[in-house]
Amino acid sequence: LTVGAELSRSDVHETISVQIPAGSADTLPSGCDPRSLVCAHVRVPESDAGLFAQAVLDLSRSTSLTAALRGDWVRLPFEDLTESANSATSTYTHLSPRVGATFAISGTVRGYANVGGGFRAPAPVELGCASEAAPCSLPYALGDDPPLAPVTLTSYELGADWEPLGGSTLEGSLFLSDVNNDIVFVASTATAGYFKNIPRTRRQGIELAGSLALPYGLRASASYTYLEATYQSTVALASALPTDTAKPGDAFPLSPRDRVTLSLAATEVIGTGAIGAEVAMNAVSTQYLRGDDANTESPLPGYAVWRLRVSYQRPQLTVTATARNLFDRTFASFGTYAVNPLDPPADQPERFYTPAAPRSFVLAVTLSR
Repeated sequence: LTVGAELSRSDVHETISVQIPAGSADTLPSGCDPRSLVCAHVRVPESDAGLFAQAVLDLSRSTSLTAALRGDWVRLPFEDLTESANSATSTYTHLSPRVGATFAISGTVRGYANVGGGFRAPAPVELGCASEAAPCSLPYALGDDPPLAPVTLTSYELGADWEPLGGSTLEGSLFLSDVNNDIVFVASTATAGYFKNIPRTRRQGIELAGSLALPYGLRASASYTYLEATYQSTVALASALPTDTAKPGDAFPLSPRDRVTLSLAATEVIGTGAIGAEVAMNAVSTQYLRGDDANTESPLPGYAVWRLRVSYQRPQLTVTATARNLFDRTFASFGTYAVNPLDPPADQPERFYTPAAPRSFVLAVTLSR
């Protein structure tokens, strides 16, 4: 039996101001002080407390049962230091249970299953911009808005792992998480919006991973993740696209369904030191751009990127050389939709990309006493 408690405190201050160039005809945004040019001055002295307990019971030599319970208390005072009428305090409490079982199928194969819950209180910026009647042109217009419900989830997992002799491993799992009251940013106008709870979203998929011990000190490893992250409710979201209404089954933007990693590593001991080398690859499949929650536009292409690392280590000295994006692949790791005011018509959204970093080399030397 394990029991415990934790307490944390964070005191966050946020000040937002605007600069108007001399001689400019620009006007101050609504709510900004014309003397100080401060548009928001907020303090959030947040307090968090948690109590938890976990019990593990061995039902037999091959089966054990685990039961756990966690209670959370979160207090979020939103203090508007420029207009006290906007101040308010939100308090959240939640119990998150978890039950699991572990069973030995054989001397080298183990299986497990568990079901549990989770909890997240809204962030201060979400609480300060949560009114459909008073949308925010972020980051301005933070204030006391209707409280948001906390995000809660119920997760299920079933898996097994195999550890034969020789240092090799193989493991796999199936998982499903149903999320209630997920918090998203929805658009009320082309330039403003607010945070809102939506009834349901879901993450489900499969994870596979394995490693293989090879001769001459080599070790190969691989992993694969298939993830479906989808909306399970209909909601109109914030986007530069004319319409972006997500429907049940639509995938989250910037969430590729497939992820693959491969690596081959070797270590050789030489006297009092050791030389190591690893070549690794990370690959992801296509993903929708941010703002395309309805999945109506062409996605961002998938990509694969390689890395090479060589190291030498001995007492008090470590030297590591790393080549990232080894084959100097050109690809975009992020994409979104926005209006380009420099390329009329200015009301037509375009695709904007974040290019991946080109090939780079890093040499690191660490000395210790």
